[in-house]
Amino acid sequence: AQSIRHNTERTNKMLKLIKLTITAMLPLVLTACAKHTDIPYEMTVQTEHFDVYCSAEDTEAFEKLANELEQYCRRVETRLDIDEPQKIKLVVYPSQEDFNKALGLPSDNKSLLYSGDGQISTVSPRAGNMYPAERYQASGILPYVIIESSFNAPEYLTSAAALIEGGGGFNGEAAVKLAEEGLCDIKALKRMNDDELSADQDSMLCAYMLSDYIQTEFGKEAYIKLLKKPNIKSVLKISEDELKKGCIDYIKKTYANIPFDLQKETEHFRFYCEADHLSAIEDTITALEENYDRVLSDLRAKLDKKTDVVFYPTEEWLFKAAKGANSSVVEENLYGFWHKGTIHLPSPSILTVESNIIPNTAIHEFIHAVTFELNPDPEKEGYINTQAPRYLLEGIATYESGVMSYNFMEAGKAIRENKFPTIEELETLSRHNTNYNIYTYGGLFCEYIVKQYGWDKMVEILKTFDVESALGKSKDDIRSDWIEFIRKRYNIK
Repeated sequence: AQSIRHNTERTNKMLKLIKLTITAMLPLVLTACAKHTDIPYEMTVQTEHFDVYCSAEDTEAFEKLANELEQYCRRVETRLDIDEPQKIKLVVYPSQEDFNKALGLPSDNKSLLYSGDGQISTVSPRAGNMYPAERYQASGILPYVIIESSFNAPEYLTSAAALIEGGGGFNGEAAVKLAEEGLCDIKALKRMNDDELSADQDSMLCAYMLSDYIQTEFGKEAYIKLLKKPNIKSVLKISEDELKKGCIDYIKKTYANIPFDLQKETEHFRFYCEADHLSAIEDTITALEENYDRVLSDLRAKLDKKTDVVFYPTEEWLFKAAKGANSSVVEENLYGFWHKGTIHLPSPSILTVESNIIPNTAIHEFIHAVTFELNPDPEKEGYINTQAPRYLLEGIATYESGVMSYNFMEAGKAIRENKFPTIEELETLSRHNTNYNIYTYGGLFCEYIVKQYGWDKMVEILKTFDVESALGKSKDDIRSDWIEFIRKRYNIK
């Protein structure tokens, strides 16, 4: 879980943690007592938005970080119509002990990133991990400190705005369940203080959903007005009961696993979309049926039921569904995802990209569905094993769907420049933001396994994730053999 700190009352009384949970992927607000002590260093770096206080040894790293964070600050300010740049102190403590002591945290605290009262605090990378700039944004820590300083809104609006601007995922099923149970009481939500909001996950999810609904239904301008003047009746021109009902209907429609009627059923699939989009999906239907037997044969798998495929009429709707499925996505690069047995795709009629992108994506996501059958998570029903390295999961889907066009060119460049990744490096890669190496090198690795060792060995690796035992070689030897295979196959000099 990723934890971040902020102080909402501009006093030295309370500090608050926003923690991204693994089970719900919705940030929770927790509280802890805090003390403010003197900043341990003089200011060493100054940018438009940041005053950086750190040691001379850390100056270069945090000057780079501050400059990278500038783009995120400007984006939040632009999106929320904030005129004046907010000045933020970025304070780097020399050790975990100093960090905990300065913030009044327990001595066994291991969190490294907190914010509050216009200040973001962290630990020197020489004593802990240094988070990349994108993590400050995605976790909500940077949006929160900007929003907190710019608006005098109640806590439920401030926290929700930060989470939305950060782009973090949440549990769509929990949101639908909350809607079916009647959502929470908005009057009670408005009265909740830090401690109460921290202790009630449903209330935090409710705050997020209300903010999401307001932005979608009433527009960004109305939402900004509400942050400036938190009065629902005067700003939105509806009652709290009407807002609650509208939000419930919005959640049920937007975040249901299958929000459309069944339009077509084939031997192995069920297709859901709006009726006037049916003709646009025929190529995808054909591609899935034509590749069904091949994929199951290659992966030595069987499916005992039909696979559901959902097509969304807008890219925004698809993106919202992906966030509700806890998917790590970026809005401008989403052509589909698989979640708990269902393939989710944009309708081909709304895209301007090449015509084969949706059929190919459908096959890619279907391979995820089949791979899940090889190794389901033993504790989380409907999910693939969380121990599965992402490069294997995305790699087999990339290779088996045939989307390998330019991967060898990137690999060839890496070989020539002696930057080809190790197996250990591949195992640490995730889908976070735009890290496409899991597709490039994952696809090439699976190609190497299949061509050199056959599908039985590939399936063994997908079931165990243990390439060394499966191949009887060390990871270094596997990497050397893999590079040689790529050299010969693609004639790389």
